[in-house]
Amino acid sequence: MVDYNTCGADFDTNAICGSVLDFGLTLINDQAELNEDIQYGISTFDDFFSSLKGVFQIITLDNWNTIMYNLVNGSFTPLSPYTYCVILVFLGNYFMLNLMLAVVFESYMKSEMETNKEIK
Repeated sequence: MVDYNTCGADFDTNAICGSVLDFGLTLINDQAELNEDIQYGISTFDDFFSSLKGVFQIITLDNWNTIMYNLVNGSFTPLSPYTYCVILVFLGNYFMLNLMLAVVFESYMKSEMETNKEIK
């Protein structure tokens, strides 16, 4: 049996941090791809690029609650990670929605101008 490292000191669900190669697992034989607790080292805030990946993961709502719980475990104040993640979810999704609508509106206006040119 492999000795797994858990994320955070008091993480109740015993989420596993790191790469599957660190634990000697293979994706085929050990069914590691089915284990939802493995984080693959993506959700860390250790350096700038890892934190950008973590923020992107929170904004896209891809398992963002696990990052929030890991932040709570590593924080001195339990309220600040909750507010950070919730504000990031709302503002990030608002920004992404506006960006998507701007692209749709731009393509609509471009096709409208092309249609007007063809009519004239």
